[in-house]
Amino acid sequence: GAESALTEPVTAKDPTAVVRAFLDKEATWKALHVGLGELRTFLEGNRLADFEASRRLVAMAENHPIPDGHPKAASFAQARKDMDAIVAEKSVVHRWSDYRPAFEAATAAYREAYTLAYQRVQKAAEETLTAIKASAAYAGAPVALRDAVLAKVFGPGRACHYVALSVGSAAALLDAAGKRSLTSLDQALVALPGYRAQIEAELAALSLPPPVPGEAGEKVVEWRPVTALAGKRFKTEDEVDRALDAVRNELKAHVRGGFTVVVK
Repeated sequence: GAESALTEPVTAKDPTAVVRAFLDKEATWKALHVGLGELRTFLEGNRLADFEASRRLVAMAENHPIPDGHPKAASFAQARKDMDAIVAEKSVVHRWSDYRPAFEAATAAYREAYTLAYQRVQKAAEETLTAIKASAAYAGAPVALRDAVLAKVFGPGRACHYVALSVGSAAALLDAAGKRSLTSLDQALVALPGYRAQIEAELAALSLPPPVPGEAGEKVVEWRPVTALAGKRFKTEDEVDRALDAVRNELKAHVRGGFTVVVK
């Protein structure tokens, strides 16, 4: 609304009219002066970048919210409500001293929720990799080839490679959550067993015996249960489960390769 206050003082030719116009709009001119001062402080303090980061955080939480019932869900919701109220009344610049603490509270809440989710998936991925390396499929695969199979999933830049997390600033948090969202971290926990089964099947396939000819061009492979389980000793149910998993993965690897399995 400042433009209307400027029109008459800068266009009137009569000096008296100019003075009267200034006096008539005295309150507006004073408010404009104060507002411009606040805006200058806001911009020179690089607060615009912080404000834009706050809106990105709100958008991030809209698409990838903190789960209901999470300890930090309520504190984030309250901080977001405080920010949105100030934005709605268009007083971010004037009320930055109120907006900034709300932004910091929202960032802290989302950071804690994100960090805990990331660490949970990171730990699960490490445990899955350890379990694969302890499996019969890994032990039975050629030493020169088996780690390359793991690297396709757990190697740098791959689906299950989780680097050390550093989200000390809002910018770092937004960057990390942009690459691996809070939603995707929950999905990763569900996907890990599938990755393990896939890898163990590929490892088992590395040590498969050569196929034998079948009827009408059918690819056939002979499988001997005695050979697969001979010499093994089982003292716990877990050992039995691991052995049967190895057998299952070996048979599935044959089938995926287009072979008909003939039990001998």
